[in-house]
Amino acid sequence: MKKFGWIAVLSIVLLVGMSVSCGKEEETTMEEVKQETEEAAEAAGQWTEEQAEQFYMTVEDTVGNLKQELETMKAQLPEEETAKQEWQSQIESLNEKIDQVEMKLSQLKEQTGEEWEAIKEDLDKTLEDINKEIENLKSK
Repeated sequence: MKKFGWIAVLSIVLLVGMSVSCGKEEETTMEEVKQETEEAAEAAGQWTEEQAEQFYMTVEDTVGNLKQELETMKAQLPEEETAKQEWQSQIESLNEKIDQVEMKLSQLKEQTGEEWEAIKEDLDKTLEDINKEIENLKSK
């Protein structure tokens, strides 16, 4: 009977020791998970900022190229007066659209999340439309 008592006490001590040690492992694991989550969130934030900056720079470059292309087109206006007026009118319209792109681009810097995505999509569509209009004008 004494053996059984000591075995029971020893078993209880071992169980308590294992529980305490398991609890510490859980805390360590939870701390590690928390640390890894914070690191992942920080990396995602940096990636998003880098992606936004890259998009911004790409749009700025595209706007610069479009302005240059329109200036080149102004120098190559058709000689026929009606066609010349049509080209000038369309080039002026395209310049206004480019001004709108620049305005939206400045708004983009101040936005995050869904607003940023909405402005980005609008910029993409507007730039695509401008390029199509330039190609249509060149083909006339």
